[in-house]
Parts: sequence; structure tokens; C-alpha cells
Amino acid sequence: MSDHRVDPGPGRVAIIFLDRSAAMGNKPRVRTWESIARAAGARQVSLVGVPQSRVPLPDPRTAWHLLRGDAVVESGVRSTSWLRSRVAELTPDVVVFVTARVFDPVVAQQAPHVVLDLVDELSANYALRATGDSTAARRLAFRALQAPMRRFERKTRRFTTTAAGARDAERMGATWVPNLTVGDVPEHVAAPDARELVFVGSLNYEPNIEALRWFEPVWAELRRDRPEATMLIAGANPGAGVLRWLRSVPGWEVVADFPSLDEVMARGLVSIAPVRSATGFPNKVLEAAERGIPQVVSTRVTEGLGGGFPGVLLAETPAQWLAALDQLLRSPAEAARLAAAAREHALSAYVPDRFVDVLSPAVRHDS
Repeated sequence: MSDHRVDPGPGRVAIIFLDRSAAMGNKPRVRTWESIARAAGARQVSLVGVPQSRVPLPDPRTAWHLLRGDAVVESGVRSTSWLRSRVAELTPDVVVFVTARVFDPVVAQQAPHVVLDLVDELSANYALRATGDSTAARRLAFRALQAPMRRFERKTRRFTTTAAGARDAERMGATWVPNLTVGDVPEHVAAPDARELVFVGSLNYEPNIEALRWFEPVWAELRRDRPEATMLIAGANPGAGVLRWLRSVPGWEVVADFPSLDEVMARGLVSIAPVRSATGFPNKVLEAAERGIPQVVSTRVTEGLGGGFPGVLLAETPAQWLAALDQLLRSPAEAARLAAAAREHALSAYVPDRFVDVLSPAVRHDS
């Protein structure tokens, strides 16, 4: 077994993240970095949540860095004095910025070692949302943010940079650090009221809404053969219009802002991810796999996974989706076999010990 230890002297890690309690994708990322730091043997791990409070004008030093492209607008419009004071109190040996949105160049200059976790290629994400978001104001905002974010992504080579999505990491020249399986995850046991399908994801995130709109006619076709079929859709912050639409689809049940992911996942026999345009790492796939839930995902989703994911059925066209879903729903034994393969892979490949090297030189991983 590997021996992970901190070099003499270093060992304090500060993980800086945007404190958004309703952001479903944010929590696994923070847990991932905390687990990596602890697996590496860090003596102290501090979680520093940056509040979303905004200020009229950025700090003068921040304004200069914004003009130079060394920071992004999203971080510059937040108060930085609190963050700088907090990090100065902690005196970390390693600072991990989780997304460019919280990156502070002044803190980075003072830290012995910096890991800039870009998470995903936000410039590409913004480009998609600049044309596909549901509101004109948001499309304009994403269009305005895209170029500065792309400029920043190209200037981050002086730091250790990481990304959660495998394809994003490749495009940006970053180290791939996916979201990880942390702690004991209970194996899936279907609840008595389990629906045929389950979809989990933030319901204020346009790619998830796009995915469900694309899937709606596939669902209607599936119901022709299975008129009693039902699907559970679970996610945070659905807008009023989105909620009305989801609840209007025959056979769909919506659970918003659920307290327990395990309870939600237990209410589905097959997990689906018909995502068409998202970037980054597919939390949906890992969450279903580690619980041993059979799943069907779009080919776009697999771009975030390194080297594929055994036991997961891929589908792109409506006909492929119907065939894959029919295969899993008609053959529980085959579905269980595929789910077991995916769970074994998730619990062996997506673990903290495999990624401690990214914290070097402050933390060393010796075999």
C-alpha cells in the first residue's frame, strides 16, 4: 500500500471555493479536494467559503489584475479584503482555488504553492450558454464574460492547473482531477415506490433543462409501450416556468431541493443523463455508478470521463435511447451486472489516493 506523507515543514492546505449552498455541483468538488488533501497527509485542511456578497467596485489592486487578464470579472466583483485576511491568518503552504470565479491574484502571489482548479472550460461553457440560455439577458451576460474567461484560461500556466472534465483538461493543458468517491456509499436498493427512471441535476442549469426537453419526446415514445412508466426528476432551484412544464409531462414527478441524494437515487431503477451540451465532469454518472444503479447516458457526457466507464450504456439518437432503456428495464439481471461493473470501477478508480501528486511540491506521494 502507498505511503502518503507531507514533506517536513509544509502541510497546511486552504481550499477556497464559492459558498453557494444550493449549487449541487460545487459540493462534490470541495469534498474531492478535501479528501485529496487528507489522503496526502496534510496536517491542516481549511475550507474557506467565499460569500456571494458583491461590492460596487473592485479593490484597486484587483482592478489592475482584471485589466491584465490575471483575474476574471466574476471574482473581481466580490469583496476580496475578507478573503485576503482569512488566508493570511491560516498561513497555508498550499492554496487551492476551486474555479476561476474565486481566484485572487494577490493571495496567489503570497502562497508558497497554488493549485488553480479551473473545474471545467468555463469559456466554452459560456459560449454554449450565450446561444442556448433561455433568457436574452443571460445570453448577453455569458457572451460578455466568454472572452475575458478565455483570456484568463490561457494565462494560468504559471500555476498548477487542474480540471474535472477529462476533455476540458486536455484542451486547456491542465491535470485531470475528476470528482471522487468519498466515504462509504451505500449500494442501491430500490425503494418500494421506485420509478422506472430517475434524473438528478440542478434545475436552474440550462444544459439540464435542455437535456430534459430533448428527452421529453423519447419519454412519450417509451410510454407507448409502457403506459404506466414514471420518472423522478430531482434537482435544486427549479424556476416557476420550468417547474410547471416538468409537472405537466405525463409520468414525471419532480422533487426539488431534496435533503438526501441516497433517498432520491433509491427511487429510480435506471438513471439517465441525456445531456447534449454541458462541459465539465458528469457528477450524474459517478453518483449513479458508485451506488450501483444501471444507467444510460449520452455520448457527450462521456467526454468528462477519463478512459471510459465500464457498465454504462451509451445512446445518442432517440432510437438508441429507447433500445438501451428497453434492455435495462426488461432484463433486471443484465442491468444488475452492468451496474456492478460500474460500481466496482467507481470505487477503485475515482479515489483520493490516485491524485495526491497534484498537491506537490508541498505534498509528496511516495510508492
